[in-house]
Amino acid sequence: DLGTFVLDALGVRWAIELGSDDYNLPGYFDQDKTGQRLTGARWNYYRKRAEGQNTLVINSSRYPDQDPRAKAFITYKAFISDEMLAITDLSSAYSVYSPGISVQRGIALFDKRRQVIIQDEITAPRASNVWWFMHTEQPVELSDDGRLATLVSGSKRLEARILSPADARFTVMDAVPLPTSPQPDGQNANIGKRKLAIHLGTVNEARIVVLLTPLRSGESLVTLPAIIPLAEWQQDHAAPKPLWNEQPRLRVSIVDPKPQATVAGVVPVTLRIDGVDPDDVASLQLTLNGETVYTGPFTERVEIDTLPYPDRGYQLVATVTLRSGLVGSYSVPVAIDNYTELIDEMEAPVNLGILGIVKRSRTSAESSGWAYTNEPPGLFGDASRRVRTSTSDEYLVWEMPGLIEYEVLVFATTDDVRHGVCLQASTDGATWQALDYDVTEHDVEGDWTAYSLHGVSDGQWHLFQVVLTGDAVPSDSLQVAAVKLIGR
Repeated sequence: DLGTFVLDALGVRWAIELGSDDYNLPGYFDQDKTGQRLTGARWNYYRKRAEGQNTLVINSSRYPDQDPRAKAFITYKAFISDEMLAITDLSSAYSVYSPGISVQRGIALFDKRRQVIIQDEITAPRASNVWWFMHTEQPVELSDDGRLATLVSGSKRLEARILSPADARFTVMDAVPLPTSPQPDGQNANIGKRKLAIHLGTVNEARIVVLLTPLRSGESLVTLPAIIPLAEWQQDHAAPKPLWNEQPRLRVSIVDPKPQATVAGVVPVTLRIDGVDPDDVASLQLTLNGETVYTGPFTERVEIDTLPYPDRGYQLVATVTLRSGLVGSYSVPVAIDNYTELIDEMEAPVNLGILGIVKRSRTSAESSGWAYTNEPPGLFGDASRRVRTSTSDEYLVWEMPGLIEYEVLVFATTDDVRHGVCLQASTDGATWQALDYDVTEHDVEGDWTAYSLHGVSDGQWHLFQVVLTGDAVPSDSLQVAAVKLIGR
């Protein structure tokens, strides 16, 4: 495990140590360190190999991927007020299988100790296969080009960015042995663990530089640090100076709407950016659950129309792209609530004894000539409907401000329901306007047919009314089974 590291920041462990495996595994304590091939069974287990650590694997094989006899020496260290540096010579860990190889790992805590650089410099006399690993329990998202990996924990994140080499890419792998490694039975399956990996293929020389940046919600880098060779890290101990200047940070925030806010209609979104000049911003994008609702120049106030979106919870995300190409984002959870839904299933009142009779109808007004029925019993699976008790016009009224959609389910023994059912709307309850509707035939059960009467409106109405008309259809031939109204 020479060269391995763990990383804690913002109260989260981002780079983890897997720890020991089951002590009862066969040969777990067989540490044979004699001979060229180092055959101790202990080194067959993933958690005891370099590939199970946060370090380098060079020329992987079924043999130990680091020499367990090796010793690593810290060849340079410096502690400055805002910066800490260390360089370790890992060459002896790999030289048993790669004679003459030089492997140096530098770790820098810089930018007021807010960022970490892991820098590996490798020189090999023969082409070598190189893997870089970092294990984590956090979810990992990769950028399209594979050079940025974002680990996420709640509103906090760690950005792992490849600064060098230019053609390197991250992949996310299960925390399991490489195909070239031993595959012993019974070892820990490392469920829930994964590793961030860089694979260089075969190289004679390599400089791998990975920048690790912990960030709070809305924070992003504005600039990237320079790549400084390890030889230039080593300064005069008498007067060391920071190698990197403080790195400015972009902070994006959504001022309004507030987190957990309920929004409707056209919503003003107020934004704020800090840490950069607004002229350095190339573009702004707003999304709702990943769907773009605005893209264009940055402005502190944008209006978005929520009416096309179903009522539910959303993540409103503001993404700012700088002219340098770096990106910052901020998100807030919001709930869209544009629509009100009313469903009346014509349930009969319930007698609760001393508690009285509970009305379950959703009507705001109705004429007197109505009764509840379940005859025929269980018609279309419906236990209760409304029927007229007279031959005169009878009405049922529901309140639905901003009515935009209506649907009435009726059961009839006639195929001419339009002559027996009139749908109307009103703003004041005094003047009523007839509404158009489409009729869809559903199920047929004996002499009865279920019809859906559906229509849409422009949102101007406050009241909805169903009228069963006089003698057009016999009262015992038409039943109202359900009403569904949607308003905004």
